[in-house]
Amino acid sequence: TWAALELALSHTAVDMTPAHLASAVWGCASLFTLHGIQLPGCYANMWDVVRSMDAVDFKDEELCLLFQAHLTHQRLSPPSSGVRDLTTPTWLMLDAHDAWVRA
Repeated sequence: TWAALELALSHTAVDMTPAHLASAVWGCASLFTLHGIQLPGCYANMWDVVRSMDAVDFKDEELCLLFQAHLTHQRLSPPSSGVRDLTTPTWLMLDAHDAWVRA
């Protein structure tokens, strides 16, 4: 169930590999914007973990997922969604953007 997935994410986000973290963030953002599924409570926490890392921690494919999640979150989230504004690390706007453009 969604509740079980959210609980698992909240317990494992800090210990996720960069690949799993990028996939989880992208998946949550995609489900939210495309299917109207509420973001899990740990979504912001996963972004906190992303912000604690550096671009070199991620492969290009993972940077692309993070940048796509950022775009999805920033551009497609309706204002009424109540999703808090997430601070984006500088490297995401530079390195992840460049990887996304190259893809």
